[in-house]
Amino acid sequence: MTASASIPHPELLETAARELREHHRAANRMPRPIPVWASLPSMLDWRDRALACCAEPEPESTKAAEWLLDNDYQLQRAVLQVREDLPLKFYRRLPSVTSAVEEGLPRAFSLAHGLLNASRLQLSLPGAVQFLRAYQEDAPLTIAELWAFPTMLRLACSHRFISSSLSVVIGRYLALDPAPDNPTQA
Repeated sequence: MTASASIPHPELLETAARELREHHRAANRMPRPIPVWASLPSMLDWRDRALACCAEPEPESTKAAEWLLDNDYQLQRAVLQVREDLPLKFYRRLPSVTSAVEEGLPRAFSLAHGLLNASRLQLSLPGAVQFLRAYQEDAPLTIAELWAFPTMLRLACSHRFISSSLSVVIGRYLALDPAPDNPTQA
């Protein structure tokens, strides 16, 4: 399989990136905290409570609970990587978005959610590169944003994992934060 064959929906990724770019206005002011990033200190405790709830899941939640029990180390690893790779001093240097829906969030975080949406959660390195190249045709990202993008992608994936996937199993009992329907809103 070639690298280009593994990119899901190439035209969709490019179109989505260009549309997102058209809606973004970057500001050189400190971004507001992303709810899932601000919740990192409590996320591992949340994971422990989630695992306890998965020990005896409802019948309709068995597969999701099994997945969490088998893969909880992935969430733990992501949390530890984000803590290391996104210190507050660096976070404060990221440009924020001034559009109404995402006001004040880092542009790199919005891009991460944009990639997740456009790829339908089917991530690949070639797809991410294609998405970022299309976005930057008329609006180049800063070096800090490019450096932060993988970490923002981990945050966006963690947020999606917590706010949607686990709601099947335990969402009403273990909400980490009152996540809105749009993961980029706070």
